[in-house]
Amino acid sequence: MAATQVQFTTDGMSQPAGMGDFLLLSPDGTHQIEIIYEGEPPHGDSYHRVVIDGVVFPGYAWGCNFAFSQSSTLAVFSWMSKLLERRTVVVDLEA
Repeated sequence: MAATQVQFTTDGMSQPAGMGDFLLLSPDGTHQIEIIYEGEPPHGDSYHRVVIDGVVFPGYAWGCNFAFSQSSTLAVFSWMSKLLERRTVVVDLEA
């Protein structure tokens, strides 16, 4: 099954992505984040492997809301360096 594509807009609004595979496209189209479904913890949403612009990002993304900055230089999502230790991460997509 193909990943669901989500195109973000420059208004900074977040978009939900969980319980499946998704391809998240930055507002200006220069960056993409693939989230690949891995599993579900007890009593929680899904968690996903993350690939940003073709590079594997360490840890896991939590299936919830994702956001990009208006300039498409930053991405924000719930992240786990290891399973079930949820944090929020801001990723500099230009670095």
